[in-house]
Amino acid sequence: MDTPPTRPLLSLSIAAYKQEPYIRAAIEGAFAQTYSPLEIILSDDCSPDRTFDIMQEMAGRYSGPHRIILNRNPKNLGLARHVNRLFALANGEVFIGSAGDDISLPHRVEATWRVWEKTQRRATGIHSTLIRIDHHGNRTKSPPAAATELDFCENGQTLLSEYLRCHASLLTGASAAWARVTYEAFGPIPDGIINEDMVLSFRAMLSGGIALIHEPLVLYRCHENNLHNSSKSIAVDIDQFRAEEARRLTIVDRELAVARAFRSDLSRALELKLLTREAADELARKIDHYETSRRLERSMLTSSWPASLWYFLRLGRRVQQLRGTSLARAATPRALYFTVRRTKHRLLATKS
Repeated sequence: MDTPPTRPLLSLSIAAYKQEPYIRAAIEGAFAQTYSPLEIILSDDCSPDRTFDIMQEMAGRYSGPHRIILNRNPKNLGLARHVNRLFALANGEVFIGSAGDDISLPHRVEATWRVWEKTQRRATGIHSTLIRIDHHGNRTKSPPAAATELDFCENGQTLLSEYLRCHASLLTGASAAWARVTYEAFGPIPDGIINEDMVLSFRAMLSGGIALIHEPLVLYRCHENNLHNSSKSIAVDIDQFRAEEARRLTIVDRELAVARAFRSDLSRALELKLLTREAADELARKIDHYETSRRLERSMLTSSWPASLWYFLRLGRRVQQLRGTSLARAATPRALYFTVRRTKHRLLATKS
């Protein structure tokens, strides 16, 4: 009879900033975890509302089996430095992240540990699917979000290549867990990074590999204050239209920052002999291609017509899938494009 593996200490963190309406449900989900031994880190990034007060109240009343670590940053650190702070506070062999507006299902940590053990503790990144909920906690009509049809990918170069090809994240940070050794090998996340899940996923791909759980373990809350929320409403006045363009530009700038982090971590992986020089050179070429595409898109967004059309045509040679709206935006002067789109929206609204 096989001896069951010794259960290691794991860490579940809740990182919050201005999430007073949702933090109580997030903490209740953490306290309900069935896995043990577990430490729960409640960390607030100097919120101006009652987020930390609620954390403090609930931690003070807690009498369950888990160890509670309570932290409030004396000043707002921003996402990257807050995540670095969480890793510094954590003692567990696996770090399971959660936001202050999401809810971990009671068996999330247990399921994460079992999959990690199934890979003989080789996986350095573990992701599950999730269920989307709205502002009130009701499940939305959208299906559970899946990462990709892959159980355990040891060849991180393949997964990274797919990410760079699609220009979209294949993994969901809201349901992520990371082996502590990966963070320690590569060091703190660079300042200014917003998409920390992309950076950590890349590191996992370069080291032990990614394991995926085809089961929803997190209720992911979608609301207008989501950090990564992209509004789907149609801009019907010029201020909304400008805000929409500013959001798109922000996304591109975040992706450029991620590309720089990729390149730095790739150099570190070479130092650690996690991959060959030939493999590193191939990934470096793909990162260069990705970064150049983002720079072209940025130029398209910030240039006046017809320069934006020129950048779009150059971008089209590098990217296979471009939306028709991008072509229409690039090929038409901004004022005319906005007028046509607003008129179309009003006509559709009248018909409905």
